[in-house]
Amino acid sequence: MYVGESQWLEGEGQYGRSHKWTAEGDGEVDIEPDGYTARITAVKSGTVKITHTYKSLGNKTETFNLTV
Repeated sequence: MYVGESQWLEGEGQYGRSHKWTAEGDGEVDIEPDGYTARITAVKSGTVKITHTYKSLGNKTETFNLTV
């Protein structure tokens, strides 16, 4: 991704609940969550790990790695 560029991530758990999206790393992104999907906009160059947690027959977690 390039700074200023946006893309949608689609996670698992379409029928899950309590979706939460977080990001960490030396890069920076804005996250606009929408249930099991999220719009990610690159803000600062670097590596970012995005974590999506939700509940669906127990707690579930998945990660996405991005380079800005």
